[in-house]
Amino acid sequence: MFPGPGTPLDGIASEGAVTNPATDIHLETFPRMSTSKIPPLLLMVLFAIAMLLATMLPPGSTRFALQIPLALTLLALSALLIASALTGFLRARTSVSPRRPGRASAIVTSGIYRLSRNPMYLGFILLLAAWAVILAHPLSAILVPIFGGCLHHWQILPEERVLEQKFGETFLDYKSRVRRWV
Repeated sequence: MFPGPGTPLDGIASEGAVTNPATDIHLETFPRMSTSKIPPLLLMVLFAIAMLLATMLPPGSTRFALQIPLALTLLALSALLIASALTGFLRARTSVSPRRPGRASAIVTSGIYRLSRNPMYLGFILLLAAWAVILAHPLSAILVPIFGGCLHHWQILPEERVLEQKFGETFLDYKSRVRRWV
């Protein structure tokens, strides 16, 4: 059903995007992934609500000295990562949809994608971490790595399998050069 890992590619396009111009690959070839039925952004919102609800449980919130500066720093890093990631996708003119990675027309390897294969998801995690700092409740903090694990298993791994099938050696090479997170 999927083209093999050796599918020939024409090389590198502008802005660091690697494209596959083969016309025999149709979007229908890459059906919706068998991942979580919840899109990553909605999953993040659900975790944020769960974190807020957790503050109603004992021991309650515990404020600390650098709470606001730390939360603002995490928020700024999150915004920078998400904006940089979106800019990379827009420059490469490829799909941003995490639910349909088969629609990707390019592998973005420039900009923030030289440092991380998943800067947008890392931005989501940092955004939740900033929220956990604001809430200042231990249970809220515990939910941040759980969210990261959910993203990893239900979104990132299946997404990478589709990209590996679609882009073959080009994606495998990128994957070997660039770490998943940082």
